[in-house]
Formats: sequence, structure tokens, C-alpha cells
Amino acid sequence: MLIFLDTNIFYNNWHLKNAQWGLLSNFIHNTGAVLLLSDLVCEEVQNIQEKQVIESVAAIQAEINKLDKLNESKITFDPSSLIQAYNFKSIVENRIRDVIYLPYDMIEQRPVVHRAVKRIRPFQDEDKGYRDTLIWLSLLHYLRETKNQTEVVFINDNSTDFYNKNEKKFHTDLQNDIQDHALTCSFNINNSLYEFLGKILASEDHAINYEEFNDKYLNENDSLIQDSISDYLEYLPHPEFRQLIIKENGERPELAYSNDHEFEIMEGIEDPELLACKKVSKNSFYINYKFNLRICAISFTIPEPEFEANKTKILLNYQEAEILDHGVVITGFHRIDVIISFNLTTDNLEIDGLSVEHFKFRR
Repeated sequence: MLIFLDTNIFYNNWHLKNAQWGLLSNFIHNTGAVLLLSDLVCEEVQNIQEKQVIESVAAIQAEINKLDKLNESKITFDPSSLIQAYNFKSIVENRIRDVIYLPYDMIEQRPVVHRAVKRIRPFQDEDKGYRDTLIWLSLLHYLRETKNQTEVVFINDNSTDFYNKNEKKFHTDLQNDIQDHALTCSFNINNSLYEFLGKILASEDHAINYEEFNDKYLNENDSLIQDSISDYLEYLPHPEFRQLIIKENGERPELAYSNDHEFEIMEGIEDPELLACKKVSKNSFYINYKFNLRICAISFTIPEPEFEANKTKILLNYQEAEILDHGVVITGFHRIDVIISFNLTTDNLEIDGLSVEHFKFRR
């Protein structure tokens, strides 16, 4: 089995430490599967991580500059000293024994230009799709050259570029590519790593009594879970939090120009359900957990001119608006259906590696 991952799978998991990656790592080692990564994906992850680090350092420096004006003496701390070396490929190789990198420099540009002109997927309007096209063609090149006949697990949540609308299969253009390359392997298509891991867990024997585990470790510690998800969402980089909202709840015009967010659980977990539980080490378990949060306050900061221009529409979805020096803070109160995954260490009840898979407002 070959497992192919795209860039978006690594967002907010730069060091591959979340619960999903731990389960995938164990699966790869236990089954002898091989991880396929495009060199372009690796370069993209490396670049995005470094960019976010620079932005974070700049934000810290901006706050130091503000504090300098308030203090009598100048602050001498240099926030750039917080930057740590980052090498994405080294991190992957420390976690995965068998990984193959797919170069893209052998892809001829003439066919790529033809695809752009003809809007052959992954290309779409406005010439979007160049990097996806290079990644896709480098994968096809590898599969053809190696005459691979095993299953290829394809994990990518970019459904508009790769898949037929509302169908779990490749777009017709990509199906034609597969035929043109005379590939005989089968493709296992997944919109997310979460979806693929769900298939793994569904195919395994249930050695754990979910009801007993839920009662012993989860129901009695819902405050711990609430604190963990609250911290995760509060400190999630704003573009990623904004994308999480849009993904499950549709486009919201006001979010396009929001620049900050706050998240608070006011009334907590209700109707919890343990969807999956798998032992990953002696006292550590992978948990897939579903519940709803009764009342949450979600606030966004937007520039005042945008608020005034769209005030009527914005206040249909937000119950509070406070005008401050740095913008307008709009707040909405929601009941939210949530699915999360995390690792739970049972001897000290510690949660780590949390990620949010589903985050949908109730109407």
C-alpha cells in the first residue's frame, strides 16, 4: 500500500505530533505501507511554517514596541531568539521508516501549459492549479515508472480541483490521465486523514469496551476535554480558525476581513459519544469523540469601515458588536456539533495531539 498526502494535511501539525498522525504512523509501520510525499509538498510545508514563525515574531515585536512606550526603560529582549530550526523532511523521516519523495523537476512544461489553456484539472479559472498539477503529474509519473499495482491511498481535501462534484471519485480529467498513463493500481480516495483513519478503525476488531472506557475516562473528565478544545481553538492561527468555520458552515462575508478571533465555552459538553478508541501504547489511547457544546461565544475583530458598510447583514448572525480602538469586535453565540480526536494518557489523564474534525453550528 502507498499513502499519498497533500500539503493541507500538515496544517497546524508542523511537527507531526497530533493524535491522527500517531495512528497513521503506527499503521504504516505495522502494515509495511510506504508514504509518498511530493518534493513540492515538502517545500510548501517548510515555507508555510517558516512564514508563520516570522509573522509570530513580528507580532511579538509589535507588542514589545507598544510596551516600550509604556515602560520607563527600553526592553532588550529580541523575539527572533525564539526561532528554532525547522526541517520538515527530517521530522517526517524521524516518524516514518519508509518514505519516498517524488521530484517534480522532470515534468515537462509544455503539457502543463496545455492543461492551463484548456482548463484541464487540477487547473481551473484564473490559471489556479499549477502546483496541484505538478504534484498530480509527478505522482502519475512515479506510478507509471515503478509499474505499481498496489493500492494507492490518496488523501487530499481539495475536492474542487481533484474530484467530481458531490462524488467520491476523481474528476473525469484525472480519470483520463490515469488511463493515458496505463496505470493498473487501485485508488482509495479520501477527503481527509480523518476519513482514512476511520476506515482503518472500522475494519479492526473492537478489543475495548467503549461504554466502560467512556464512563471511566471521558464522562468524568469532560472539563478536561472542554479546556483542551477551548485552548486549541483560542490559540489556533486565525486564518486556520476562519477556514474551520467556513468549511462546515459556508462562506461568511465578514470573515474575509476579520483579523483576530476569540473562543469561549459558556455551557459545556452535551450528548457525548465515543466514536473510536484504539490503544497506541501501554497507557495511551487514540480517541475519536463526538459531542455538542451547548453555548459558545465566538468573536471576530473586523475593521470599523467594513462593519459600518455591512452592519445590517452582520448583525443577523452576531448578537453583540463593540467598537474599540483597534476595530469592531462582533460576537455570536452558538450551539456547536463537534468531533475531535486526541491522545489520552490514562494514568495521568493527560490530553495531547488534539485536532478538530467537525465544527458545525446548529441552526
